[in-house]
Amino acid sequence: MPFTEPRVKYVEVRDAIIAMLTAASETVNEGLSENVMQIIKGNPFVTTIPATMYPSVLVQFTKKSEEIKSFGNTNSPRTKATATYNIYAIVRVMSSSEDSDDEVAKLADNIEAVFRDNTNINGNVDWSVVTDMQSGSGDIDGTYVSMAVLTIDCVKNMT
Repeated sequence: MPFTEPRVKYVEVRDAIIAMLTAASETVNEGLSENVMQIIKGNPFVTTIPATMYPSVLVQFTKKSEEIKSFGNTNSPRTKATATYNIYAIVRVMSSSEDSDDEVAKLADNIEAVFRDNTNINGNVDWSVVTDMQSGSGDIDGTYVSMAVLTIDCVKNMT
């Protein structure tokens, strides 16, 4: 009899994160000076974002880890799988970088609120949590932006 493993379907969860954030657009956009133009898969250093499409949110799968409780001849040696995603919240620098930093902080907070309200990402994982957030400013393809990167761990437990 094959053992049962916890499984996080990376693409399905990424797409569910995009759908969840899109469906929660009112929460995502709360308090922002401009509504988010797109929520898509990708990495901002690879995915081209036209200057007219800011603010933008990108979702990227970054890694997977497993917790192992035992080895040998057991039916279920793994106890949980964790898939990690980066959520990039990006706004174009407006009149000053401080304004843009405030705007991207609001956007990051709004995204985190969506995850707090839907920890199982519409049933795709057992639970998820924002484990880290970093922000900064820089140039992407000739557009000066402020960006926050939220790290989300999505966990699937053994059943």
